[in-house]
Amino acid sequence: MQCLTRSAQFNPSADYIGLGLLEDPADKKLKDEYAVRGFVHVPATGSHGGVIAKGGIRRDVTFSLAALRLLAAGDDAKQTLALRRYVLGLSLVALTAPPVTYLRQGCNLVPDIDNPRKVTLVNADGSREEFKLMHDQAIAFAKLAAKEFGVGESQSVKFDSDLAKKDIAGEGDVKATRKKSAKSASEPKPGAQ
Repeated sequence: MQCLTRSAQFNPSADYIGLGLLEDPADKKLKDEYAVRGFVHVPATGSHGGVIAKGGIRRDVTFSLAALRLLAAGDDAKQTLALRRYVLGLSLVALTAPPVTYLRQGCNLVPDIDNPRKVTLVNADGSREEFKLMHDQAIAFAKLAAKEFGVGESQSVKFDSDLAKKDIAGEGDVKATRKKSAKSASEPKPGAQ
């Protein structure tokens, strides 16, 4: 197998500085904060660029229902169930969506008809069974779950320069959340050695 490198360029959705929504960063620290939030162009050079496969390519997807049990809407059991079903519906649509075969210029991935896609349900006790779910079934479930959850209409939201500046400066709730997340990630889990 031969490893390759690549370069890429992130382009923000708007020219935040050119449009006067944010001031031009004066120092590297501020520019880095802009980059983390997607407010400026960010080049990436010499990063992992894939491999040349001399055999097959296999795609594995793991969808953990156990993670859904961690979602909660406060103490509201009915809204928690609706939230879990909504996320389940979105996940099933993504899981069953027909794969895009166009990888890049000159490279189309084609499913192997001699080895069709297999979906296996792995139960908590380790037992396994074949699982069949069609994409149209997943979409029907997702639509029903979205209606029950109460997904609203799409809307356009105005970019708030002041809120972005506060976030970059680490002011308000964002700073506390980041510190709390970093602290909890570094703390040992109960029972861990």
